[in-house]
Amino acid sequence: MTPRRRSTRGPDAAPRRCAARRLAVLAAAVAVLPAAGVPATGAVLFDFEQPAFIERGYRVKDHCLIHDGTRFHLFHIRGRLADADDPSLGHAVSDDLRRWRHEAPALAAAPGTFADFSLWAPQVLPADSLPAAWRPDGGRWAMLFTGVTGAMSQSIGLAWSADLSDWTMQADPVYTPGAWADWSAAGWGDCRDPFAFAAADSLFLLATARAADGRGALALAAASGAAFTDLGPLLVAPDDGALESPQLVRAGAWWYLLVTRGGVHGTSVLRAPDWRGPWDLAAAVRIDEGAAPEVNRFSGAVLAPTGWPGCAAGARIFSRHENYHEWGVYNFAIQFDTIDLADGLWPPPITDRQGFDGGLSGWIVADLPDAAGPNPFALAPTFEDNPAARGAAASGYRGHSWLSSFEAYRSVAGDVASDVGDTLGAAAVGALLSPAFVVTGERLDFLLGGAGDADSCWVALRRTSDGALLHRAAPPGGTGTGVPGGEGLPLAPRAWDLRPLRGLSVFLEIRDGARGPGGFIAADDFAWSDGDPAAGEPPLVAVPARGFEAAPPWPSPWRPAAGPLRLSLRVDRPGAYAGLLFDARGRRAARVAASARDAGAWELDWSAPPDLASGLYVLRWEGPGGRQDRRLVILR
Repeated sequence: MTPRRRSTRGPDAAPRRCAARRLAVLAAAVAVLPAAGVPATGAVLFDFEQPAFIERGYRVKDHCLIHDGTRFHLFHIRGRLADADDPSLGHAVSDDLRRWRHEAPALAAAPGTFADFSLWAPQVLPADSLPAAWRPDGGRWAMLFTGVTGAMSQSIGLAWSADLSDWTMQADPVYTPGAWADWSAAGWGDCRDPFAFAAADSLFLLATARAADGRGALALAAASGAAFTDLGPLLVAPDDGALESPQLVRAGAWWYLLVTRGGVHGTSVLRAPDWRGPWDLAAAVRIDEGAAPEVNRFSGAVLAPTGWPGCAAGARIFSRHENYHEWGVYNFAIQFDTIDLADGLWPPPITDRQGFDGGLSGWIVADLPDAAGPNPFALAPTFEDNPAARGAAASGYRGHSWLSSFEAYRSVAGDVASDVGDTLGAAAVGALLSPAFVVTGERLDFLLGGAGDADSCWVALRRTSDGALLHRAAPPGGTGTGVPGGEGLPLAPRAWDLRPLRGLSVFLEIRDGARGPGGFIAADDFAWSDGDPAAGEPPLVAVPARGFEAAPPWPSPWRPAAGPLRLSLRVDRPGAYAGLLFDARGRRAARVAASARDAGAWELDWSAPPDLASGLYVLRWEGPGGRQDRRLVILR
């Protein structure tokens, strides 16, 4: 017998009724829904966090990203927005580059030292990357950083750690530039943004510096003795624009130099066949508006928790910081995407990992029939409080990203050309479908906002097998209330009682079908809850406890000589299923099917064994939630 999943894609003919058109679009998408892992009770099922990092109220700038074999660690400049100094290097950890836990600062400015005012631009390396003579007992990790005095003199320092949490700063700097540079211990002196790299069996250091004639420069040094020995400039700019945050990366036949150039800003890249160049700033290409770039290569196993498509074999993460205006002040964010440094590609392309098309994998952005404008979910999620940037009240989301079909601000950098406060307006329409998941909790909590007619905007829970509607919640704002994009905000809590649905495979449909003014949908944080399920909204329909529906076998009566028997099974609860054939006396005559099945509509062709006699039979389907009998007449 050959089982096959039946496609639910309908014909592309123009239906006569809007409901039929909705179902056709929905059915086409349901047919390709991927499955999602299911978190434990009390955990977030779906949120809309994007691969970015913020710490509200703080400058979050030049940074370093590493992975210790268990999780990602981010070290970064950290200073209060209201203050002029950056007195510490922040530390945060994450499994997936989306959800971050702030740790205690890694290092802090120390009075009476070369770093008594600010700390900048950390680079964290395994301790064995540095000379063995430098390493203290127990030092497993090393951090190069910029120490800044109250006079703004800068020098490169070194700290050590056994666990990435507790760091000990060496008393003296390990590098300041030589006589070729305009540097002073008594006043402003450029010597910052360290980047150590291995080449030609040696360890070298790049740093931002300034030539004696005032031109921007990259200083080069080599590990020697107990510190780095100055080798002069690797590159000198044609003007006074600083060459900041250098990083030198080898990929294939090329060395790539990434830098933030004064007067150009953003990230510029050059490449040369050797790490020594030749480097020509006239050939540099600006590839991104973000500053202080980092490129790090990670394995597919390390990147697996991100869920990013196309990274199974590993990829290079491209990260940088950018500022954005919100709540009347400038905030800062670090954004994570990927970059391709293949030999044949120039300039190197960046893949935007924000949004549903590049990073939040498994979600489907579905167009609605006759949609004249952009699909609002193609520019989602929304980064930070975009309505507040237009003067609206706080939106009440959690984390740093949420969903609103009114907004058009997805990220601080990347492919989406939008500014803080930008909107799509209420005329944009579309739908968003989540990955399929199995209901394991008794209650689902979420945040809901927006405005519009209940028949055009909603969050719905649908059965994976056939798209049947199980729950639906309309936005709370009503029609045409409030300021544009601020209706129905802040987001308000909602809850669904899922007890009758446990074990079913389902998916979320988030829909904005309102073409007039004042209609949009907003949501965030779908999570299993330990709260009283009876306090949640009950399902809209009764669901058969057995979790599947078997159609009558066709044809019946069936003549085996005329062709196979056609069997259809709609599976709502994934699990093991078996089809058994019994004769009129209740004796088992044949096994028709036995296998594990995912949710969906299945069709099977079955050919009877030659010794199966004519007569009346019962075809019994058994699944995780029960059984169902269907009659069958066989004629030989």
